[in-house]
Amino acid sequence: MREIKFRAWDKEEKKMYANIIGIRFYPGCIDVTIQDEGGFTDIYDVDLIEYTGLKDKNGKEIYEGDIVTMNPDDDDWNDFIVFWRGRFELKSYTNHPRPVTNCQLADWCQGSDNPCIIIGNIYESKDLLKGANDDCADCDDCADFRLK
Repeated sequence: MREIKFRAWDKEEKKMYANIIGIRFYPGCIDVTIQDEGGFTDIYDVDLIEYTGLKDKNGKEIYEGDIVTMNPDDDDWNDFIVFWRGRFELKSYTNHPRPVTNCQLADWCQGSDNPCIIIGNIYESKDLLKGANDDCADCDDCADFRLK
């Protein structure tokens, strides 16, 4: 059984928080409480980002929305992580911003031959996804994977 934990992207401050100790769901938004060096802080209206239970080649935890590469020498291999149809998957973009691959994350990112390396995330480094843009949700195939 995998460990259940989350990160949160503060939409207003454009900052990622990992030390979440409380989550509140409201119609239209999610708030979290984090623990920091000053005590407890409430962060309002965040994107909640789930841990996949997997780690990259370097032992770094992989979360939904992370951008991973299978080949650091070729940016055509940059994919991002989504939770879709009950599982975490890799989604890729080419010149047309549509998902063109659809493989289960666990098929790639586990074991001693794990080639995955986290190079960013869709919140702080969307430019790492070659061909992706904010208009992606305009086509029906991409509606579930709109980059935030």
